[in-house]
Amino acid sequence: YLVLNSIAPKLCVLSSIAKYNSLDMSFSLSQVPLWLQSQPQITYDQMNEETASMPREHQQKVIREMFGIDMEDRIEETEELISHKLQRLEEEIDLIDHKEAYETALFITCEHVQSYKFNLAFLRADNFNERSA
Repeated sequence: YLVLNSIAPKLCVLSSIAKYNSLDMSFSLSQVPLWLQSQPQITYDQMNEETASMPREHQQKVIREMFGIDMEDRIEETEELISHKLQRLEEEIDLIDHKEAYETALFITCEHVQSYKFNLAFLRADNFNERSA
């Protein structure tokens, strides 16, 4: 669980760096933070083996924790709620004064950053609190 959470951001950043490099913009490995250059202590295959050896109930609990799914505080998602919260998220983003990382992401992959699924994932991760998302 902890390993996957530490690997996912690295993969995302490294993917962005690869896209950035493919645009022929100057970028060197020395600009990558050291924590991104380090090797994980466990491989993805080892993690899958460990998870597979767990009882089914425990597997489901680990997966819910990994993806931030809290079954007790779950909100009923309706199209109206989602539409309203996505609009509010956009308004909250507009209120942020310094959002260099967001603007860089827009530059690299605008369609993805502004996509329904991408923004919905942030809302779900923060239990539909658009300010936190």
